[in-house]
Amino acid sequence: MTARAVGTTILGLSIVLAVYRSPLAQEARPSQTARGELGKETPAKAVGRLVEGLRQHPVERSAVEGLGRIYALNVDTGEATLVADESVRGLPACGSPTWSHDGLRILFDAFPRGRPQFAQLTLIELTEAGPTVTSLGTGNCPTFSPDDKRIAFLLGPDVLQDAPGGVWMMQADGSGRHRLGAGGRPRWSPDGHQLMVVDSSTTPEVTLMDVKLEKSVKLQLSGSSIYATPSWAGPGRIIALTGSDGKGDTLALIDVSDPREAKVKEVLWKKKEPIIEVSDPVYSPSRRECAFIGVTIDGMALYSVRQGKPDPPKQLERDAYDALIWDLAFSPDGRYVLFGSTRPDRRRR
Repeated sequence: MTARAVGTTILGLSIVLAVYRSPLAQEARPSQTARGELGKETPAKAVGRLVEGLRQHPVERSAVEGLGRIYALNVDTGEATLVADESVRGLPACGSPTWSHDGLRILFDAFPRGRPQFAQLTLIELTEAGPTVTSLGTGNCPTFSPDDKRIAFLLGPDVLQDAPGGVWMMQADGSGRHRLGAGGRPRWSPDGHQLMVVDSSTTPEVTLMDVKLEKSVKLQLSGSSIYATPSWAGPGRIIALTGSDGKGDTLALIDVSDPREAKVKEVLWKKKEPIIEVSDPVYSPSRRECAFIGVTIDGMALYSVRQGKPDPPKQLERDAYDALIWDLAFSPDGRYVLFGSTRPDRRRR
C-alpha cells in the first residue's frame, strides 16, 4: 500500500470510527467481584495484572483476517497482546480504546460490519474467573473521568429515539445517561473539570467544554493549525500535531490553560523521512514520552519520542508494519499503548 493510499484510508476510517457509532447493548453491568479486593493496588500493578490475565486467558480470535481488533503494546519490549476481537460476537470493527486510571479496566467501542450506527461501548475487566466483557450500551469514543466514576462518550445523530446526538455522560456502570452538548470525540482532562471535544475534519476544530457549567470555548492556536486528534498531556496541556500551509509536521506540547490564546510550550519532534505522515499522538507524563502512528512507504507503525531528547523516533515494534492502525491510548503507568489494527495473526508466521 502506498503512503498516499495509507493516509487516505486512515482519514476515512478515523471519520467512521470517531463519528458514526452506536448500540447492540446488553443488559449486563460491570462485575464488582474483584474491585474491592483490588482497590488497594497501584495502577501499575493493576495494569500488569490485566495484561497478564489477557495472556493467560487469550482472547478468542476469528479466523477472518482484515478485521479491526484492539491490542496492547508493551512500549519497552515491543510485545503486543490481543485485547479484543469483537468479530466473534458479530462486531468486526473495534476502536477508541481507553484505560481506566486505576488500571483495572479497558473500554472501547465496536460495531457490526456495514452498520456503524449500531456501535456499542464495551468494557473489559479482570475478575476471579479471568477477563470479562460487558456492554455499557449505545455510544462510541468513550473517556473515563479521572476518578473513573463517570464516562463521557459520543452519540451519533438520529441513533436513538428521543436522544439527540452529541457528547453524553453516564455513570461507569452505564446508568444515568444525559447529554452535555455538541458532538465530537471527547477526552476528559486530568483535573476532571473539562472535556476536550474534537471533530473529525483534517484540521480538527478543538473545543474545551466545562463539565459542570456545560460551557464551551474553541481552542485558538495563533499562527498554526492542529492536525489529527490531540490528547491531554497533563493539567492545562495537550500533545498535538501542528503545522501550517495545509500540513502537520510538528509534535508539540501546547498550553491550553487559556484556550483562546493557546501557546506552543515545547516542540518534541519535527517530521522527517522515512516517516511521511503522523497521526494520533498520545503522551505519558510519567515517562515524558509521546507515542504516535507514523506512515512510511512500508506501511504504518508505532513510534515514540522522549521529551527533552533529540533522538530520532523509536519504532516500538521493530521492522513491523501494518496496513492500518488507529486510536492510540497510554495505560495509566505509561508501559502500554492501546491501539486498533487490521494486522494478521503474526503467531502463524
